[in-house]
Amino acid sequence: FFIALYDRRTRVVSFPLWNNEHTPTPPAPRPLARGLTDYVLSTGQALLITEPELDAFTARTGFAPLFGRCAAWIAAPMVIAGETVGAVSLQDYAGPAAYRPEDLRLLEFVAGQIAAALQRVEVETARRESQEYFAKLFHA
Repeated sequence: FFIALYDRRTRVVSFPLWNNEHTPTPPAPRPLARGLTDYVLSTGQALLITEPELDAFTARTGFAPLFGRCAAWIAAPMVIAGETVGAVSLQDYAGPAAYRPEDLRLLEFVAGQIAAALQRVEVETARRESQEYFAKLFHA
């Protein structure tokens, strides 16, 4: 499981939440690349792919796993105001049938809720910074 955040301004992907049995250390922030997560971030489309489908998908799109192959991989974009700001992903290393289309719909819902929470935090942070700025102006 991981959450990837994407900064469109700098085109950098970071991984603030990472739990992976095969790659225990989260990757460092990196530029947008050609991994499966990057596909979701670039297209804004959810993705459910199994190991048997992976080679055909890579040949068709040019996107491939960056952290090793797994039996099943699922991800959904986090979208705020029409822009993809991140992705939520799960991978299973044992069973290609680990995830179904219903799971993808559930993950899309979860990603939407996380995006809404991120947006609320951004709005609250901007409000607080604006309030502090005007309070300093007033006192000056």
